[in-house]
Amino acid sequence: MFRAARLRLAAFYAGSVAVLLVVLGVSAYVLLSNSLDDEIDDSLRASAAQVEADALASGPAPRNEPYGQDRPDPGGPRDDNPAYGDGGKPKEPRSLPSNVFLVATSAGGEVVLNPRDIDLDGVNFANLCQRYEADREQKLTDVTGPEGRLRLITFQTPQSLGDGQVLHLGRSLEARDNQLATLRDVMLWGGLAGLVASSLGGFWLAGRTLDPIRRSFDSQRRFISDASHELRTPIAVVRANAELLARHREASVDENMDQVEAITSESEHMTGLVDDLLTLARADEGRLAIAEEAVDLADIAADVARDLAVVAAAREIDLVVNAAPALVEGDRARLRQVAMALVDNALKYTPAGGTVTVRSRRVGRRAELMVTDTGPGISKEDQGRIFDRFYRTAAARSRDEESVGGTGLGLAIAKTLIAMHGGQLGVDSTPGKGATFWVRLPALQ
Repeated sequence: MFRAARLRLAAFYAGSVAVLLVVLGVSAYVLLSNSLDDEIDDSLRASAAQVEADALASGPAPRNEPYGQDRPDPGGPRDDNPAYGDGGKPKEPRSLPSNVFLVATSAGGEVVLNPRDIDLDGVNFANLCQRYEADREQKLTDVTGPEGRLRLITFQTPQSLGDGQVLHLGRSLEARDNQLATLRDVMLWGGLAGLVASSLGGFWLAGRTLDPIRRSFDSQRRFISDASHELRTPIAVVRANAELLARHREASVDENMDQVEAITSESEHMTGLVDDLLTLARADEGRLAIAEEAVDLADIAADVARDLAVVAAAREIDLVVNAAPALVEGDRARLRQVAMALVDNALKYTPAGGTVTVRSRRVGRRAELMVTDTGPGISKEDQGRIFDRFYRTAAARSRDEESVGGTGLGLAIAKTLIAMHGGQLGVDSTPGKGATFWVRLPALQ
């Protein structure tokens, strides 16, 4: 179940990144393309305006000879006109940028001037002239020639209009196309690499995201299984004794007292288990109320020792209290429940003749409550799981099940309650040398 969810989540991450990369790539491509086109168009329009200005400054062509014809005219005024070069051939204006070229054609599209000798075979100038003639507005057109793609602007100046000629300024689109092709390649391969990285990262991130959920799910499933197991035995005992009573209806209560006491005992056990389960469930849901009042851990220690003194005496265990004032802010009833669980646990695992010591103290900004026993101690493996729900210690620390009793929830509930108070609960133990359970809470200033 979780593997399929992880794959779906990883696919969602990868798909989201893929969509983001496509959107960013297309946006970058369109923006760069528009920027390059605007720069080329602006430069062509600016060059056309400059050509028109130069034509007005130079005046009309001498003797009204057609603009662009190359005929010798010894001594003619063409040598003195800045618009003409050697031999009276019209020359390209010096104001044109190096990346812009000029071509003049007749109204029918025949090239009459090509100062830079640009190879324009295959370019349909006749069509460009016809389109310009239709509305007499400058036209920007992309064409393809032997030297690659070009962008041309078609227009006329007063001088060329008088000569019946059309002017074309052009720029090569090779640099623009190369930049866009480079961007396409970078976005393509970079996008593929990013998609692969995002897929792997998404798979890892999905695992990290689902891991706490999986652990929680496993914990809840184990919790339900353990609770069912714990309830199964007392329910079976109650049912067996009830069936026995049903078969002996003629017997008096005194004659069936063993069965009645068994039913009562197991019912009390189930009641305690259900109460513990309810406490943990409310804590997990954040619905367990915690009061806030000043509580002295020394008073808690003394109260618990007094209440369990009879139990300790019955088991021939010395219960010692060494409590110094240690004020904390919290719920008195819940903190007493924690102390009761720790002392009760120590009494269960301490053999006759042993000692259980309850201490409280303040250390700096921290208040501590400690319960030390002289039992068999806890192994390192058990120390890591001692606070798990329904967990029972290894045989080295356990006594027979009847004497130990309990549901395996006391320490789990204690740790939950201490965490809700902003504190810590832990254990220090060496096998064969007893154990010390400690509670650390923020001290009340």
